[in-house]
Amino acid sequence: MELVAKIKALILTAGILCGMIAVLMSLQGCRKAETLPPKADSNKQAAVTEDVKTETSKPGDKPSNTSAPEATKQAPPWRNPSPNPEAQTTSNAPPSADIDCRDAKYAGGERPKIEANGKPVTFLYYPPQMFTAIITRSGQDKASLTFGTFSVTGGEEDRLELHILARALKPDDGKFEKVAMIESNKVKKGQSWTASAVGMSFKVEALEFGEWADSPFPGSGMGWIKLRISAR
Repeated sequence: MELVAKIKALILTAGILCGMIAVLMSLQGCRKAETLPPKADSNKQAAVTEDVKTETSKPGDKPSNTSAPEATKQAPPWRNPSPNPEAQTTSNAPPSADIDCRDAKYAGGERPKIEANGKPVTFLYYPPQMFTAIITRSGQDKASLTFGTFSVTGGEEDRLELHILARALKPDDGKFEKVAMIESNKVKKGQSWTASAVGMSFKVEALEFGEWADSPFPGSGMGWIKLRISAR
């Protein structure tokens, strides 16, 4: 009985080994198939050979440029710009002003104040930044002056619109009232706008404007604009 049991165990072991060997051989065959290089297409090889022959240079010919073409640059966000001929070029950095919207001291929420006494202040604004100044009278905050930009696109009418709006602060926040709307393709140096809003008189004058490297609207002609503003 022991001999029969040993024979059966040997047969079972041999069967298991044969099965494992078969599995390993099949896996090895798959791996070999994966590593074999694909067969070359004879038609494609002929076409490549033909191209190489026709491109053979002749004596005196200039060598052709075989370098890869440069990657196509993405189109800027400003589509079909209508530049203003009066705008300064990108080589000119934005000028200085009494109030500069990008001044670090305004990053934390502080707002510049313009006294409503008729005395003008210069104001440097960068589209499309949203920015608010406070109009004061006799030391008290009376109104806010908000600057915001709209991008208008369509055909050849692409332009930026700078909207300046006033809003009373006390006794309760009133509605926004228009002070000026400046179009990038029409604004002229020295052009001015006057308006009555929130019980005050405002005057806005465009001193200069131009392009610069950090503008999100290259080609618009109004990457920055310097204004002279007065309220009374």
